[in-house]
Amino acid sequence: MKKVLIIVSVIAVCLFIAGAVLNKKFGFIQTNETAQRIYTRGLDDIKNGDLQNAYFNFSKISKYNEYYEAALFRQGLIATELNDNESAIKAYETLLYKFPNTYFAEKSIYNLAVAYFNLNQTQKAYANFKLITKKYSNSDYADASNYFLGVLAKDTDKKTAAEHFINYINIAPNGKYALLSIKELTELKEDFTEQENIAIGQALLKNNMAKESLSYFLKAKFEDVWAYLSIAYKKTGDNKSSKQIFEKGIVSVTINNSDIQEEAVENYASFFRNRIQGLNEAKSLCDKANCQINDYIMYNLISSVDAQKKTEYYNRIFEEFPKGDYAADALFNSMFNDYINGSYDNAIIKGKKHNSMYSSKKSAPAAIYWLAKSYEAKKNTVEANGYYNKILTNYPDSYYAYLAAAKNNKIQNPYDIKSETKVPTSKINIDFPIIYANLPINSASKTEKLLDVKDYKIFEYADFDNEIVKSWVAYYEGNVTKAAVIAEKVLNKKDMKPPFDDNIYKLIYPIAYADIINKYSGASTKISPYLLLSLIKQESLFNPEAQSSVGALGLTQLMPDTALYIAGLSGMKYNKNELFDPEYNIKLGANYYGYIKSNHHSKDLFALASYNGGHGAVSKWIDNMQTNNLDEFVEKIPYPETRDYVKQIYRNYWVYNCIYNSSRVK
Repeated sequence: MKKVLIIVSVIAVCLFIAGAVLNKKFGFIQTNETAQRIYTRGLDDIKNGDLQNAYFNFSKISKYNEYYEAALFRQGLIATELNDNESAIKAYETLLYKFPNTYFAEKSIYNLAVAYFNLNQTQKAYANFKLITKKYSNSDYADASNYFLGVLAKDTDKKTAAEHFINYINIAPNGKYALLSIKELTELKEDFTEQENIAIGQALLKNNMAKESLSYFLKAKFEDVWAYLSIAYKKTGDNKSSKQIFEKGIVSVTINNSDIQEEAVENYASFFRNRIQGLNEAKSLCDKANCQINDYIMYNLISSVDAQKKTEYYNRIFEEFPKGDYAADALFNSMFNDYINGSYDNAIIKGKKHNSMYSSKKSAPAAIYWLAKSYEAKKNTVEANGYYNKILTNYPDSYYAYLAAAKNNKIQNPYDIKSETKVPTSKINIDFPIIYANLPINSASKTEKLLDVKDYKIFEYADFDNEIVKSWVAYYEGNVTKAAVIAEKVLNKKDMKPPFDDNIYKLIYPIAYADIINKYSGASTKISPYLLLSLIKQESLFNPEAQSSVGALGLTQLMPDTALYIAGLSGMKYNKNELFDPEYNIKLGANYYGYIKSNHHSKDLFALASYNGGHGAVSKWIDNMQTNNLDEFVEKIPYPETRDYVKQIYRNYWVYNCIYNSSRVK
């Protein structure tokens, strides 16, 4: 019997050991469910600020489990944050060895290099920083690596070190290591080339060290740095020198930096009684010398001159500066003036010219719309309809697409919103933007696993090709404001816009506070739910804590005095602090909209213009209208901010309907 028990025990032990070996080898020890629970506990620890316990939890993930790669990366991030360089090196080295194609490589290599640097392991640090600059040359990590490479090389190769420091301040003149790079440079060498002097001067100026920047700018050719000198002298309080340098420099050979020249113009204008006088003085100098900044000056003077001068300036801008930043808008305005004056043939010529030269500019859909209107005025409906359809195809998310769709659907007045369709209240799910992320081959499963544990933040560190993933992460973290801002930048870079079922539109046009919007929109406040949603997007981008520079507060950006007045009319108690409460703010904002709409013949267009531009101003514009054409009224709104605001609200309304409401135009 004893022998039998001994044999059974031996067999059991052998089976246990064999099972353990097999389980370890083939990953059966730790199921994905177990790994998920451990991983989630690690994420919870991070949220609670317990980084040491988070590190411990992530270290418990089996190396044979699908979560192991992300867990290693998480360990590295935590060790980096805790300044535990040894643990960081261990985690990152293991990650990069076991997963050479990991899409956390860029962040891992950089953090690994910094850890080596901190431990004075100079050769390994140098190799990894160098790898970053070669493999990820356009990244922020590559920029920072230049600084570290300079520090590592300064004792053995001063020339190479200086090149790295110069590279850094050229790329990131107001970056984290800019001033440190300048300090290192001045210790490495005494004489700098002209370009190096300019680079150092620019970095010092951007870091609010105007006095120190002067000594470097003064060593460069005057015609290359006059704008910088003028600004630097102004910042040091030497207004006389600043003014004299501008007047001398503006007529010299123009430096190749329009932004700094424009800043210098505004700097000069500040010396006069008012900005317009200063701009006119700058223009007089430019007219004599035919300087390349004159388009900026004329464009900014247009609001202060009569109709004849406006026409002259618009024509000069696009004729003399066809590749400038203001040419496209000037050509459109010149075209629109021709349309208003009944010169439809001239408007058509300019509209076609705009279409051929400036199809990617902001004014492109406007030019095509008024080109279509010009053909319509000449009774050529075939050409007109062709251009309306072109807007819908090429600029589907624009204000003019809304107008073009109204034309196609024979809607007489798209400016008055009749729809009472409610905004969807259910959570809008947005799939991970795989088509934008350009994920590596065979990475879909890995991505899904991270989504299962809701580790959205980790994707911000991944080596994806654009910002849309960061937008998606922000959305799922509840920051729809950040998500919309990032996603819109991505969309604006695209020549061809995707269809409205693309999730990028849901990121740019999110739905928030739907229950409250539906509650306070409708007949009682004279604003449709989708229009109220569109107004809130434009006013605050759904940030309940929003505060404007003039003191407007909350989601609907109400001025405290206005809110007090509307609260009284609505029978509500007023509390300024409650303007940051979403429901209180939206209720007041909707009531305010209904109030101003009632005072403007129940017209949404006039109410929207009044919401931004003021009741009195809009009343004047209506009285001065020389046409019943509301398209023309919008284009003629004197306040550029209000004109753009009105267009943006209708654009928002159009796109929201295209995304979430199948009827689209209501």
